[in-house]
Amino acid sequence: MDLTVLTNGYLKDAKITINSDEAKEEGNFYFATSIAADYQIKNDYVNINTQEIEFNQLNNGTHIQLQGKIRSGNYDNSSWRSSKAAAIDSKDDYSKVNSIILTGTHVEVLEDGSTKETQIEKKVEFQVDWYGNIGCEWNSSQLLGASINQNNNASIILDKTNGLLNVEFKVATEETEQDLLIKGMYVEGVMPQINGFFPTKVESSTSYAEVTYNQQTGEFTVIRESGGFSIYHSIIIKVSYPIEAYNEAIDSEKSIEVPIKTYYIGYNNPNEEFVNPLKSNEVEETLTIKLIRNITTPRISCYVGDDLYISYYDISRYYIVSKGKPTRIYNGISETETEDYYPVEWRVLFERDNGELANGIILKESKEGDKSDEFIKSDNSTDSMENLTTNIGIFFSGLNGILGANGWIKVYNDETDELLVTFTKENWSQYTTQSTMYKYQEPVKHIRIETSAIDASSFGSSTKYLYVYNIKELDDSYITTKYKTKEEFDNLKQIKSYLYMYTQTSAGDVEATTSD
Repeated sequence: MDLTVLTNGYLKDAKITINSDEAKEEGNFYFATSIAADYQIKNDYVNINTQEIEFNQLNNGTHIQLQGKIRSGNYDNSSWRSSKAAAIDSKDDYSKVNSIILTGTHVEVLEDGSTKETQIEKKVEFQVDWYGNIGCEWNSSQLLGASINQNNNASIILDKTNGLLNVEFKVATEETEQDLLIKGMYVEGVMPQINGFFPTKVESSTSYAEVTYNQQTGEFTVIRESGGFSIYHSIIIKVSYPIEAYNEAIDSEKSIEVPIKTYYIGYNNPNEEFVNPLKSNEVEETLTIKLIRNITTPRISCYVGDDLYISYYDISRYYIVSKGKPTRIYNGISETETEDYYPVEWRVLFERDNGELANGIILKESKEGDKSDEFIKSDNSTDSMENLTTNIGIFFSGLNGILGANGWIKVYNDETDELLVTFTKENWSQYTTQSTMYKYQEPVKHIRIETSAIDASSFGSSTKYLYVYNIKELDDSYITTKYKTKEEFDNLKQIKSYLYMYTQTSAGDVEATTSD
């Protein structure tokens, strides 16, 4: 902006008003300035969104040049998309005519020494156009399958009153470009048959989600229109099969594969040189949803944590995939990396349900010792991690409420049968987080856990959980040797881990297996 006083006299009470978004009139931009006060400029204007600039008296011959940056919002807080795009309230704000107005009083000094005042106002209009891109990825903190709300007890899944087998799962994504208002999240998939039956209905409990479903083919589409600049999005999908579909699954563990495709539609600049609305890339994955058998009374079921990912977080329900350390080797930043840990949560559910409780339980990766963690590739095939991973530590929660005051838990090397450590009430409370875990003297390939009898007096008919957290370490040097290129390594998407449980009651043996 150039301001020049050409005529005899001076300009007083001069002010420039910038019609940016905060004025809530026509504007669709922020005007960021770093202007310091001086003999011409009345105040400091160091601001992410300057609305007006006031001047001191400006005499004849004055020339001022002012500069600022037109922005879509507060870029100093760009981690929050709503701040970075604060000037764009709706899809109508991508293209707008804006204005800058100069007002003031010109004072002309006449020959007789008197003055003549003239009110001035000048308005300059200009158009601001915003446009952008839109991208889609699986949500890194709730990566596809992270919140599959699948009950592990078949009696809860089965709605015998209405004759249905109900399955519920979540699809969670994030918008990566963060440029455009989101019109909606779109999910397309195909529900498979179970024992020859397609679902009778597919619906969603997510607000503003609309579902279409073809019962003849199993194909469904879910559209969740939202608006706004939010990054993370998810849809809960609820599926109902006729109860006859579950007959075969009652006595054995069963899973279904659900191919999913998801993408975004975003609002873009409406002018003809742009694509509006704009569709993102499509991302595809196959969900594996477990239908786990009903355990006989007393009901005791076991399962690994909801998700297993190479993680840089302490234990939590969801893990963020981190491939940072191997990537440093691939990129030549380092030759070796250490302490690349990931947690595996073993969880055991106890429900007394008027039955007897176990005399003790045994937990390990498989009944015959023939299972190890596996990498799941993008095409859903697997690679054994037998030579890539070892157990380096362990911690617990829930022991006091299940094993009682005289209880114990023993950890063995499952390959050599060596007793590694015994925990009791006196010391197991010391090991309750990853930072305070018990660390083995040497890494162990496979462990086995045995416990004392369950303390029936501690919880009557209520439900109790025992949590065992195994901390495992990846051999990044071996990984980068086995997978010679970074492209091969990037093809590894998830980690699959197994858990086998055996327990004994006076009513007989109870076994349960699971994987995730």
